[in-house]
Amino acid sequence: MKKPEPEMFILHIRDAILKIEKFTLGRRQADLDLDDMLLSAVAYQIIIIGEASGFLPKETTNEMPEIPWKDVVGTRHKVVHDYFGVDLKVVWDVVENRLPELKKAIERYIGNHPEVQKMDSEANNE
Repeated sequence: MKKPEPEMFILHIRDAILKIEKFTLGRRQADLDLDDMLLSAVAYQIIIIGEASGFLPKETTNEMPEIPWKDVVGTRHKVVHDYFGVDLKVVWDVVENRLPELKKAIERYIGNHPEVQKMDSEANNE
């Protein structure tokens, strides 16, 4: 399987954010502790965001300097490697406070790059 173009990782991040928003709509932090499926779904999408972020070239991340990319990737590492020690408050902080900022930056990036918009359109037509 061929590794996606770097621009495709932007779309993976956007899609993972949209899924987290859908999963957590009307939910609260306590739901993560009560609903294993919710926690698993959110954690998996956080892993996707961190993994895809790690593949973004410097030229791409430099266009979004407000995003702490090392922290984004680091959160993925924490969830994957220290899953039993993941603090649900931290997960919920990501959902409530970090993802909206990341989503804005990603959407702005997509809006400024017709080639990414084209990839998105082509991927949605498959």
